[in-house]
Amino acid sequence: MHQSDWTAYHCICLDIDALMNCDTVATLPGREHSKGARLEVLIADRLGMTIVNAQDLVSMG
Repeated sequence: MHQSDWTAYHCICLDIDALMNCDTVATLPGREHSKGARLEVLIADRLGMTIVNAQDLVSMG
């Protein structure tokens, strides 16, 4: 595995671990262009977590 691939892999593993302590995922604009963000949303969806648009949260505040 290439060094940069290992770093990305390690970050994704840490991210998934953190995701397991959440009940809601807030998405950012452009998330469809990010492999990590797409994976987060896929996992959240499969686990039945709430998925919201972060811009909607800001406009509510």
